[in-house]
Parts: sequence; structure tokens; C-alpha cells
Amino acid sequence: MDQVNIVARYKQNKLGRGISISLVACVLLALACTSRPVFAEDQSYKEDQIKAIFIYNFARFVRWPKKAFVHESSAFNFCVAGKNQVSEILRKVVEGESLAGREFKVRSITTADQLEGCHIFYLPDYVEWHYSEIMESNSTFGILTVSDAEGFASAGGMIALSNHNGRIRLVINTRKLSSAKLNASAKLLGLATIVGSN
Repeated sequence: MDQVNIVARYKQNKLGRGISISLVACVLLALACTSRPVFAEDQSYKEDQIKAIFIYNFARFVRWPKKAFVHESSAFNFCVAGKNQVSEILRKVVEGESLAGREFKVRSITTADQLEGCHIFYLPDYVEWHYSEIMESNSTFGILTVSDAEGFASAGGMIALSNHNGRIRLVINTRKLSSAKLNASAKLLGLATIVGSN
């Protein structure tokens, strides 16, 4: 069976058919949360594609305060811990894309002290960083933290990408979002399990 390239289909739908970005993003987020499990040999790659598209769409469904950017034309930075499949896929997804005049860029980082200037930070579950390092940096720089590590949102992260029987489910810590002055849209919150609410 030919591999289904989710990223290619996503780019084609978004760029080639004139469908609004917000509509496509909503559909993809919903599908990723509710679609059937994938049992093919390329399941891991497909899952990483879905995660990359989720991370990309968070930029469009979360609002950052103006002070999160040095200039009005400052780039929007996606940062990923280490070099991995998700970071490479994310580079393909954001290629040629921008938001409100801000170019999208992807950075691979190796230590928490490189988080300055990041707007979304993805921490794969196999990267052994202490949450305290991330939270300390996040309190300074206002970064949206995302991970597929078990219990990430409950432990103080903001958005967890949780795999349940082949489906990616969102878990969002709204208290942490609020403390960082980040505002998630009602559409995004409606697709998630909420923790940390006041």
C-alpha cells in the first residue's frame, strides 16, 4: 500500500484549493482527534506528521502578547528539542508560511537556555529534560510548551499530545496558558481535555 503523505495532502488542500487556513486547520485538528487508528507499518511516521500539523496549527489557534515579539516583523519561532522526525516534517509544513506578516521558522535546540525567542516549544517524550528547566524559561519568555510525554499537561506543561489507541488527543492546562498570557481559541479548547482550570 502506498504511503499516505499527510503533509503533502495538507499543503495541497491549503494552498491549491483556496480553502481558508482556519477551516482547514479546524478540520485537521478534529480528524486527528477522532479518526480511526492507523495500523500500517508507517504508523510512527504518520503519527509524527499529525503531531507536526498540530504544532503548526497551534500558532493559528493561540494568541501571543505583543511583548512576545521584539519587533512587529519578528519571526514566529517553532523550537524542537533535538533533531528528529517531527522537526523535519514541521520544516516542510511551515515552508513559505507566515502569520500576520511574521515568517515561520523552525529551530532545533539542545538545552533549555536556548529557549529565548521561541514561541512554541515541542519536547518529544524521549528527550530527558527536567520540567523545571522548561517551566523556569517559560515563565521568563512566555512560550507555548507542547509534548507527547505522559502527564505533561498535569505536570505543568501547556499542551500534551496524548496517544490513545492510535488517536492523538489534546490535553490542555488552561491555568498555565493564562499565567503566560497566552489565549487559546474556543475551537481549540473544544477539542481538548482541560486540566488546571481555576
